[in-house]
Amino acid sequence: MGRRQEKYLSSLNEQDLVSIKLEDAANELNLAISTISRAIKDKYVECQGKVFSLKLLFPRKSISNLTQNQLERMLKDFIELEDPQKALSDQQLVNKFKEEEISISRRTISKYRKKLGIKNSYQRNQK
Repeated sequence: MGRRQEKYLSSLNEQDLVSIKLEDAANELNLAISTISRAIKDKYVECQGKVFSLKLLFPRKSISNLTQNQLERMLKDFIELEDPQKALSDQQLVNKFKEEEISISRRTISKYRKKLGIKNSYQRNQK
């Protein structure tokens, strides 16, 4: 897994995490998925002075083979680049993702936006 996550382990930037399924790791190591899951449960690793759970090295794929962190970063970038006088609605953000060939629902946009502490378009227009 260190080989597959080499870029992340050298940068510690969550955007560099590669989606790896437990199933793929199990197949590669000729072990059961449950064995891999139990082996990484409650285990931590230290890298460059940062301690993190081994589960972090197995980010779940979210949408279009992108991790949730990558989608949240894209959402944040879209909002940072929007016209401050005309904030993008959640539906307009869905359309922005479609332009990037990423299919994502308006509810998911709303969920990620709230998680990131970003106001809705009406509130962002009220600056």
